[in-house]
Amino acid sequence: RESKSGIIPAKDLALEMYPETEYSKVRPMISTYLDILEELGLVKKIRKRRQVYIELTERGNSFVKSFPEAKIKYSKTKKRSL
Repeated sequence: RESKSGIIPAKDLALEMYPETEYSKVRPMISTYLDILEELGLVKKIRKRRQVYIELTERGNSFVKSFPEAKIKYSKTKKRSL
């Protein structure tokens, strides 16, 4: 899901990826994933008070565009398979 500004709350991402799980239970895992993606230069984390927002970097945007959507499939458990 994309926002008009390209910046989304990390909490929204977590809830979209794990809709049937409480945010408090997936927050540490999401935080770790976002740290890794930030180290790779794919996302930028923006902290505003207690909320963390994420934005794709140029590198992240070109990486995402290199995968045709038709090849990315989601199972009922929301695990990705290529």
